[in-house]
Amino acid sequence: MIRPIDAAPAPRPPRPAPSAEPATAPAPPQIVVVRPAQPMYRCVRPDGSTYTSDSSAGNPRWVPLWTLGYGPPRRGPSTRIGVEAGHGGGRVDVDIDAGTRRGWRGGNGGAGTWVRDDCSPLPQAEVCSLLAERREEIRRRFFNAQPSERARLRGEETAINARLGQDCGR
Repeated sequence: MIRPIDAAPAPRPPRPAPSAEPATAPAPPQIVVVRPAQPMYRCVRPDGSTYTSDSSAGNPRWVPLWTLGYGPPRRGPSTRIGVEAGHGGGRVDVDIDAGTRRGWRGGNGGAGTWVRDDCSPLPQAEVCSLLAERREEIRRRFFNAQPSERARLRGEETAINARLGQDCGR
C-alpha cells in the first residue's frame, strides 16, 4: 500500500499592517463642575436666643421707633403774642416747657420700622454636624409621627441627605 502524500499548503492571506490609531479611542474629557458648599448662618434674636438659617438676612420684625432711641417730637421754646381787641394792649408769653407738658399724647404711636436679626456664617464642619444632628432627630421623630407628618419629615430628610452628599461628602 502506498502512503498518500499531502498536498502543498495553501498560501495564507497577508496580515494587515498595524494601524496608526490605537485600538480604543480615547475617552472624552470629563467635565467636573464644583459647586461651593451652601452656607448656613447662626442668627441672634434681640433676647439673645439663636437659630440657624440658610439666608444671611435674619427674620424681620416690626419694632416701634422708640426702641431704637427715637423719642417723641420735641418743640423748642416758643413765644406767643396776644393782642386784646379794643384796649390796645397786649401780652407776650414765653412757653419754656413746650413738648413736655402734662397730658401730651404724642402722635407717633404707630411709627416703626422693620429690623432684621444679626446673622453670621458658620464654619462648614459645624454646618455638616448640624445637618447630621437634624437628620437623626427626624429619624427619631419619624417612628411616632402621624402619616401626614411622615410625608413632611421624609421630604425634609431627603433634602438634608442631598445637602450632606453635596456639601459634606456623606
